[in-house]
Amino acid sequence: MKNIIFSLTIGAILLFKSLSFNCYAQSDTTFLSKNENRKVYIENNRKSEVFQKLLDPTIQEKAYPELRQYGLEELKESEKILKQAHPQTITKHNLYELPEDWIALHSYKGKYYVYSPCQIDTPTNRWLTDSCLYYKYLDGPFPVIIKSVEKKSDNLYDIKLWNVIQHPDNSQALDELQIHIIDKKRKISIWEYKSYQGESTYELLIPRKSAQHFDLIVCDCQDLDSEFDFDSIDFPNLILSH
Repeated sequence: MKNIIFSLTIGAILLFKSLSFNCYAQSDTTFLSKNENRKVYIENNRKSEVFQKLLDPTIQEKAYPELRQYGLEELKESEKILKQAHPQTITKHNLYELPEDWIALHSYKGKYYVYSPCQIDTPTNRWLTDSCLYYKYLDGPFPVIIKSVEKKSDNLYDIKLWNVIQHPDNSQALDELQIHIIDKKRKISIWEYKSYQGESTYELLIPRKSAQHFDLIVCDCQDLDSEFDFDSIDFPNLILSH
C-alpha cells in the first residue's frame, strides 16, 4: 500500500512538472542553466505562483489532494499514534519560541537562496513540536522524540532526541541537536547533529516564514533526478565566525 501511495505521489509531481514546465520562467528571468529538459532560474518575485507555493505549502496540497497525507495534518495524526504507543516517554517541552516549520537554505556563489526543487529538497522539511521533531519525506513524516530542550544562549539551543524507530528498546540512545542561530533577523540557523555514536552532521535551515527574505532558485524539470548543485559549506568555521 505504501508503494502505491508513493507511486501516486511521484505521478502527481510528474504531472505538476509537465504542466508547469513552460509557465514559470519569464523573458527577463535570470537563468542559471537551461536546456530542453531542465530550466534553473532565479525567481525574485515574492508574489509569483512558485514563490507562494513555497511560502504556503497548502496551496499545492489543495491542487493535488493526494499530497495532503504528507502535510501538517498527517503529522498531527502521527503524533497522536506515537503518544499512544509511548505514553510514558513523550512529554511536552518549552521550545523557547523556536519556530515550528523549517526549510532548507542554500548557498550559491556566496549568496543564500531558498529552493524549489525538481522533486524534493535536501535537507527535507523539518517540523518542530513541543514533543517531537519530524522529518518530511515523500512517504510521510518521520518522528523523533524530544527528551529535553535547553536554551544555552539567545543564539544556541540544545535538544536531546530519541530515535524511537531506529532504537525502540533503548531510550538512552540519545542524539543531540544543537541549533546555532547565525542571523537573528532572518533566523538563519545551522542544525548540528551529534549522534550517540559520536558522528556529526550539519544542515542550514530557516523558518518557512523567513523565506521571503531570500530570492528563490527554481529547478523546473521533467527529469526528477536532475537537481541543481549548490555550494558546499564549511559549517564548523561558519559556526566559529558567529
